[in-house]
Amino acid sequence: MKRREFCKLTVMSAAALSSPLLFARQKETFKEIDWNNARLSLKAYRSVSDVGSWNLADIEGQIPKEIEGHLLRVGPGLKVHHNTRLHHFFDGDAFYQSFRFSQGQVKFSAQFIETPERVEEKKAGKMLFNEFGTMAPKKTRKLKNQPNINIIPWRKNYLALSEGGNPVMLNGHDLAYKEEHDFFNTLPHNVGFSAHPKIDPYTGVGYTFGIKQGASMALMVYEMNPESGKLKELYRLRQDGIYMIHDFMVSENYIVFIIPPAYFKLTDIIFNRGSMAEALKYDPSLGSRVLILDKKRKGKVREISIPSSLFFHHGNLYEKDGLLNLTTCHAKDASLLKHISKWHEPAQKGLARPDVFRLVLDPNKGEVLDKEVITRKHDFPTFNKLYSGKEARFLYAAEMADHNDPMRFSGISKIDIQTKTLTKYSAEKDETLGEPVFQEKKANGGQKEEDHGYLFVPGYQSTRDESFLDILDAKNMRREARLWLGSFFPVGFHGNFIADSTY
Repeated sequence: MKRREFCKLTVMSAAALSSPLLFARQKETFKEIDWNNARLSLKAYRSVSDVGSWNLADIEGQIPKEIEGHLLRVGPGLKVHHNTRLHHFFDGDAFYQSFRFSQGQVKFSAQFIETPERVEEKKAGKMLFNEFGTMAPKKTRKLKNQPNINIIPWRKNYLALSEGGNPVMLNGHDLAYKEEHDFFNTLPHNVGFSAHPKIDPYTGVGYTFGIKQGASMALMVYEMNPESGKLKELYRLRQDGIYMIHDFMVSENYIVFIIPPAYFKLTDIIFNRGSMAEALKYDPSLGSRVLILDKKRKGKVREISIPSSLFFHHGNLYEKDGLLNLTTCHAKDASLLKHISKWHEPAQKGLARPDVFRLVLDPNKGEVLDKEVITRKHDFPTFNKLYSGKEARFLYAAEMADHNDPMRFSGISKIDIQTKTLTKYSAEKDETLGEPVFQEKKANGGQKEEDHGYLFVPGYQSTRDESFLDILDAKNMRREARLWLGSFFPVGFHGNFIADSTY
């Protein structure tokens, strides 16, 4: 019996396994980290030190007065949970950071998202749910739906996103918890929801996906209707395993997935042999697969085999002369994935960090026509979202060039895809940065250029032990302002800027 067939068999028989957990765990004891000598990336994602709301007054440079809107970011807010150390980079209760810009002033807010699971654990005074990479001290099968990966605007509210369950809806006025949102009963309870839905900037229509639990392990693809708030199923693609699919791409006519050879070993999950992160395996012999779906009419799914790589985050996808052009970030192996699963342990040298990669595909013939590495050691790509699905020249990404600290983001690069040149904004030696967020500037008459915008870049400086937000001119990569936050806050993962004129 093939491994994949065996996986299907175990999924179908999972319902019969209702007995108590079969594998006991020892209570963990750990030595406190020496924060004075800890690596920068570890310091920058430790447990939060403050919560609240205040106006930011310690500002270097000047905030452009034309910036009017709301920058929202989210990430894990703690790494020790009721005396249990959380192992994984992804673990920790969701914690948002909000920046409201008006007339050159900024009100900052930082709070945990009070999900029912968090409220229950606070009341009990102990960890009751398993995290993605950390098991609760007392044996349980309950997995926490942790909305700490991304946050997006949706129909006058916000959706905080994980990948293991429904989105968490937050109130559009005060960001208070409202509900686990199922899009008015159109998102099945056994289907996850992507942390990276794609919203058309002109129509507001969105696209998303999730993995269905059960024998089919189907990749479910949906259209998000901004008027009704409901999902429409576009594709239900049966898979031979539960693969790690974190991101996808959308052009005018196509939806594209790149599926890496990283999968969850279902027998480990069924028998509760460890965390979800420990069940995640990487098998390069499987190769990677590109799936090309017609967005506007359901038809044959085209599949292209490409060499094995680990894919997390993608850039843009556009069509030209009948071909698909895409940019993505991929690593040659899973060594970095292994590192972030034991976040507090020393980093190993030689970890494979992602490269910015370009592919040209023929969707009709199902062939790769061209491929090239544009630059190395970058992740968290972003671009001007007004060019989503269109030919975009510039990509902005976080640089990972520190050999001693592979998860430290040492700068932000503006990547010219046409000329293969980079314009860099570099952090100081005692600083690490986070994902850039692009927001276009207001037009001063005439057509705006693609790079006519600002970049919002979070960061942490160890000398002051304080977090900051940098505002860069996206054209020349020069800093316009640095906003010191007055305390330490975890750098976090993803976020979005919502202009007042559009929301």
